[in-house]
Amino acid sequence: MERGIKGELDEINILVNTLKRYLQKHGKRILTLTSLTNQRNVRVEVNALFRYFLPTPEYDKLEKLLEKIPLTRLEEKGIKLIADGKQRYFVLSTVFIRRLMEEDPSP
Repeated sequence: MERGIKGELDEINILVNTLKRYLQKHGKRILTLTSLTNQRNVRVEVNALFRYFLPTPEYDKLEKLLEKIPLTRLEEKGIKLIADGKQRYFVLSTVFIRRLMEEDPSP
């Protein structure tokens, strides 16, 4: 199967929908705390998203999905994925978090 921008966009949308589900639960608290401390960015560990990821026929685990998305494509969307030893986490701006929370809820 040939991969291209369309496939990457679909994969990024799966990740963004996972983030939206996570933020439906934790977003208000995150934004409240960041406003109190004047933070502009938030770290979200990859494993914090496992329970919010909905498997697809192609990707049964979030880790498999992340392997297929080029880091540059994530960064274009405003998502940074950092690997620090065995720990992996996303760095999200509070502006990005607010924008995701204002969009329609994910499926």
